[in-house]
Amino acid sequence: MVLDADKKQIQCVVRPLQILRADGTWENIGGMK
Repeated sequence: MVLDADKKQIQCVVRPLQILRADGTWENIGGMK
């Protein structure tokens, strides 16, 4: 089972990634690692 707190934490991580991916900056971040 996933707690509500875990869901919120996951959304906080997933949303920025989706936004970055939509902006096309995902490749830039991958190149930094």
